[in-house]
Amino acid sequence: MMTLYFTPGACSIGIHLLLERTGLAYERRRVDIRAGENREPWFTALNPKAKVPVLRRDDGCVLTEFPVIARYLAAVGVNEVGVEYVPTTAQLVSLARALLTRGASTPSVDGLHLREIRGVSGG
Repeated sequence: MMTLYFTPGACSIGIHLLLERTGLAYERRRVDIRAGENREPWFTALNPKAKVPVLRRDDGCVLTEFPVIARYLAAVGVNEVGVEYVPTTAQLVSLARALLTRGASTPSVDGLHLREIRGVSGG
């Protein structure tokens, strides 16, 4: 069974949501960042960057970084109505990449990016 290492209030909530939507079997392991648990040897052995989310797959392989985990889950999971998450047309692939890039950007860059997408000049 997969294990999601997460911290409430961190970006790992998105991976948690995706796991729930796909219906894949997993267990949760809370990492208390405020107490420094992410700096303990057992966690840095999973992710030397000491960040959540971390997903340990069934085969023992460890995935880190939100986009990597999300892409993996999208490739292996199917949503609650049986529709695959991985886009199949060039237009949808481009949109998915833009959304992942937007999600990983900083708020100031993100705001600029959204203005450019909507056609509003940066003035």
